Amino acid sequence: MRIVLLLAAGALGTLARYWLGGFVQKASGGVFPWGTFAVNMAGCFLFGLIWALAVAGTLARPTGTVVRRGAPLLDSASPTAEAVGTLREGEVVPILEASGDWVRVEDNAGARGWAHVADVRRLDAPPRAETR
Repeated sequence: MRIVLLLAAGALGTLARYWLGGFVQKASGGVFPWGTFAVNMAGCFLFGLIWALAVAGTLARPTGTVVRRGAPLLDSASPTAEAVGTLREGEVVPILEASGDWVRVEDNAGARGWAHVADVRRLDAPPRAETR
C-alpha cells in the first residue's frame, strides 16, 4: 500500500510540475524559462517546509551556556557528587538530560557529566530563578 501511495504522489507531483511550468511559461511569454524557474523555486520551498516540519525538534538538541568560571562537571546529579572535570565559562554545551536542579551536559572535549542549573543557562528556555 505504501508503494501505491508513493507512486500516486509522484504522478500527481509530476503532473502539477508540468502544468505549473507550462502555465507560468505561457503567462510570461518570454525567452527565459520562467516556468522551469517557478517550478524549481516552488519545489525548493515545499521541500524545505516539509523537511522543517518533519524534523522540527528531532535534530535540534537543547543547548546551554556555562555562566560560571570553573563550574564543576559531576559524575551524578547531587551536590555531594565527585567532580570529573571543569566547564569553561562561555562554553556552549548540549544539554542531554535534565533532573531537578541539574542538567547533564557534554563539554567540547566530549566529557559528559552533571552541572547545576545555576552554572549552565539554557538557551532554549527562559532563565530560572537561582536556587543555590
